[in-house]
Amino acid sequence: MRSSPPLALALVAAALAVPAHAITWHVPSECTTIQAGIDSAAVGDTVLVACDIYSEHDIIMKSGVCLTSETGQADCVTIDAQQLGRVIFCMDVDDDASIVGVTIAGGAAPGGRALEDSLGGGIMCVESSPAIVDCEFAGNTAALAGGGLCCWWNADPEITNCTFSGNSSYEGGGMCCAIDCFPELTDCTFSGNTAYDGGGMICFLSYATLTGCSFTGNTATSVGGGMTSSESMPTLTDCTFTDNTATECGGGLRIGANELAVIDNCRFTYNTANKGGGVWIHSGGNLTRAERRFSRLVGGSVGQRASGRQSMFTSCVFGRNQAMYGGGLHVEDEADALLGNCTFCRNAASVAGGGIYCEDMALVGLGNCVIALSESGGAVRCVDDAAVALICSDIFGNDGGDWTDCIAGQAATNGNFSEHPLFCGEDNPDEPLALHSDSPCAAANNPECGLVGACDVGCEVPVEATSWGAIKAMFR
Repeated sequence: MRSSPPLALALVAAALAVPAHAITWHVPSECTTIQAGIDSAAVGDTVLVACDIYSEHDIIMKSGVCLTSETGQADCVTIDAQQLGRVIFCMDVDDDASIVGVTIAGGAAPGGRALEDSLGGGIMCVESSPAIVDCEFAGNTAALAGGGLCCWWNADPEITNCTFSGNSSYEGGGMCCAIDCFPELTDCTFSGNTAYDGGGMICFLSYATLTGCSFTGNTATSVGGGMTSSESMPTLTDCTFTDNTATECGGGLRIGANELAVIDNCRFTYNTANKGGGVWIHSGGNLTRAERRFSRLVGGSVGQRASGRQSMFTSCVFGRNQAMYGGGLHVEDEADALLGNCTFCRNAASVAGGGIYCEDMALVGLGNCVIALSESGGAVRCVDDAAVALICSDIFGNDGGDWTDCIAGQAATNGNFSEHPLFCGEDNPDEPLALHSDSPCAAANNPECGLVGACDVGCEVPVEATSWGAIKAMFR
């Protein structure tokens, strides 16, 4: 039977969409260089690179081509640009392109007459959306932004299981995404990267989604030790920020002038800064020179573009972070923050606000949260018309005071209370801060509010040792 015209057309379209004879180009046995392999490839082809170190730079990537090492793992192939230029450049590369199992090393974007010469020492993506999988970005530099990777102007790559380590730049030591970019990062690691702003990563005028990513040991000589997001709409889920440092503000994370930041089930521990050891939130008054430059390039006005100033945290843990002001969290400059089911434990502020510090008309709302055992600075501090409102929250054992300062009148109201939360292994900073079964924060023990804090019950009440004689005596 003859196919109907619509079906015939569909079959023809499908045949045209899939190359009839996809080719694998082998480097170096068939093509002596990686660039030669990419130049030879057509849509649907694969450039398969044998395990080795390749000294190439300024490689131009193509749409529809897969560049991969022969094992698909980053330790197989290293492309070392030896600081002679950028490693890979993607311009108008579509989402059918991919870079898999490669180490991107020694790339440099030292600056020049064009702005792009200062961006993306490892990989630069302009209006490009390649998949970048199982890659490592190591020891790359950029004069302005994105030492390891820069996504610029409508670049929407999917980045999965990649590592960014030892990269540096003025903004976004490991990675930068700027101006209408929608990158999706899954299970990526940022460690040991450095920058003036955003040691691990910076997101500017973009919409980054991060899931299961970790930021460890990154450094910012100004703000955003682990990550900075400014005038953007970031979504972070199941991410960790540990041992990051900012000289000024936001040891773990800096949020500024965002339309909406959504942070869910994330953990901030051991981060340090002058303000906001764990997280620093502001509405846009404190901006870096690079951000102002970016704003001028797109004809905008930094600090006025964002339609809102709200950050939302759910089920997050702030533990053992340190600062002068706001050990766990610092909110200022008319910014708003909402926190639900979050736990603050053993944070410290040498001046004020061991748990939270608010200033300059900032507004913070906490529902079903715990602020406990702060080692200095008290639970909460407000100055300059800032305000904090609490519902169903437990404030307990904070050195410097619990229900004091701007939250003094909220004790024993709206479901608030002050009891030891009874964390499992609370003296072990690496414990997840789950609750004993008899904790007043457990949902079963607090029917009015339900679960209070980020973690549910994780251990039973210890059973006290009792002599056999005492047990027999109970039945006499």
